[in-house]
Amino acid sequence: MGTMATTQQDKQDFLQRIDSTYAAALETLQHHDPLRVVHADTNWRVKDLIAHVVTWENEMARALYIHRRGGEIDVPDDFDEDDFNANAAHVRYGDSMEQIYADWSAARGWLKVLIGAMTPEQIDETMRHPWGKTGTVRDLINSLFSHLEEHMAQITGESV
Repeated sequence: MGTMATTQQDKQDFLQRIDSTYAAALETLQHHDPLRVVHADTNWRVKDLIAHVVTWENEMARALYIHRRGGEIDVPDDFDEDDFNANAAHVRYGDSMEQIYADWSAARGWLKVLIGAMTPEQIDETMRHPWGKTGTVRDLINSLFSHLEEHMAQITGESV
C-alpha cells in the first residue's frame, strides 16, 4: 500500500475485513470434507490447513501483543518455517474441527482487540513478525489476509 499513512478508516477496514474473511472462510469450509487430503506430499487435510492458519494467526496476535507492550517477539536466528509448520501440524493433528474453529474465533477476536487498541500511527510502526522478518504492523495484518487466501485457494482448488 505504499508509504501512505494509515487513517482511522483504514483501521476500521482492517477490523471489518477480519470479520468478513473469517465468515467467508467458514461458509466455504462447510462445503469441503475436513478430512480430504489437500497436500499429498505432507498428507495435510483441509482441517490441517485450517489448523495451520490458526496457529499462525495466534503467532501474529502474540507478536502484536508483545509489540504493543514495547517489546519484540523472539524468533531464533535459525528459525525454520517448515519445521515450525510440521511441528504445529503434529501437535494439532488430533484436534476436532470444533476445537480448531473455537481457537480460530478466539485468535480473530484477540487480533481485533489488539488492532482496535492501536492508533492509525501505530499500524505504520515497524515490528518483528513471527517468522523473523521485519515489517510494519500493516504488513503483518495484510499477511493475515493473504495467508488465509492462499490456503483457501488450495482447499477450493482455485488459484490465487
